[in-house]
Amino acid sequence: MARGDALLRTGPLPRKDLARHLASLHPDRDGRILAGEIELRTPLIHDPATASWGGWGTRSSVAVSAAPTDAFHPAHGTWSFTAGQVRLTPFRPLSPAQQEAVDHEISRLLPFLTHR
Repeated sequence: MARGDALLRTGPLPRKDLARHLASLHPDRDGRILAGEIELRTPLIHDPATASWGGWGTRSSVAVSAAPTDAFHPAHGTWSFTAGQVRLTPFRPLSPAQQEAVDHEISRLLPFLTHR
């Protein structure tokens, strides 16, 4: 699990490449099954190409990356998306670290929101 998670944290990786990497680390195992286990146990983010209807292609060609763990501790507030910008109006003041995390998450989400 740790090696698969480390591979996914390097950035988007096609599922078939994840399976190949895992198979090279464990030659006596089927890499597809190992990759499937990683995918079941790890929150994943799909690349922006899969954001539109019919953009998936084959399942193995879809690039995935691990979701950041801080994504599960959201800043509560109201969100809006206008003219290519995401705005958050928090219900309480955010610390500089929280604001930085929100800005980082917005930069990760923006390609999905603007993809048509």
